[in-house]
Amino acid sequence: MAEKNALQVVTISGACCMPHLAQADKKLEKCLQEAAGQLAMAIDVNKVSLSALLAGKGGLAPKQRDLVLALFQRHGAAFTPAVMIDDQMVIAGRLPTVDQLKEALQNGISRGVGAK
Repeated sequence: MAEKNALQVVTISGACCMPHLAQADKKLEKCLQEAAGQLAMAIDVNKVSLSALLAGKGGLAPKQRDLVLALFQRHGAAFTPAVMIDDQMVIAGRLPTVDQLKEALQNGISRGVGAK
């Protein structure tokens, strides 16, 4: 269950298209939790696969879905792993470090996103 004041984070997985990315997904999830822990920040992570998005699922807002599909059309699954906060793609096509994730999370809070 999502925490009421948690920052909403979406990760986009390309493991459905490129199975070797499953390891990157696991590392991304671990780094996100570590970054949030170091910041003492509550986050709610929604992991969405490209195959779910292409099938019209995934639970993203229309603007978020359009952004992800545009990246997929330009780059295929190569833009994954990706991290989105609110309607902004903050990391795409690489596995970020914990420090890069901390910066992205802090920027999300400073923009006033997440807590609804």
